[in-house]
Amino acid sequence: MEGYALTKAPSFDVVSAYASSRAQVPGVATTPGWRVIGTFFLPLDGDARLDVLGFVSSGGLTAKVRLFDLTSLQPVAGEVTFSGTTPARTLGARVSLSGQRNYQIQAECVGATGDDKFATIETVSLSE
Repeated sequence: MEGYALTKAPSFDVVSAYASSRAQVPGVATTPGWRVIGTFFLPLDGDARLDVLGFVSSGGLTAKVRLFDLTSLQPVAGEVTFSGTTPARTLGARVSLSGQRNYQIQAECVGATGDDKFATIETVSLSE
């Protein structure tokens, strides 16, 4: 006889599952060069961090991805920075986010300008 046991666990809430798909961010010589690559509403307070898969087109470029709180009009701590030329996953620091707010995902690529100078952000998501 086969059986299955069900164990009651404490409640588990998914605060937000946001994903921004592939975005190309042109290079700028100096900061700021922030571009909006996504916007979402966060219904509940919670802790999360940015989970980014991306790369830059050539050496000498640095890409950054951050959350921007549209209520306080301030960037959120936990920015992700990368400078590799092959796709790699980078996790930001865990931060507390206030619910009932709209947030933007912003990215910039700093170091040089030109048609061949850019960052490719394959995906951005929030994870716990």
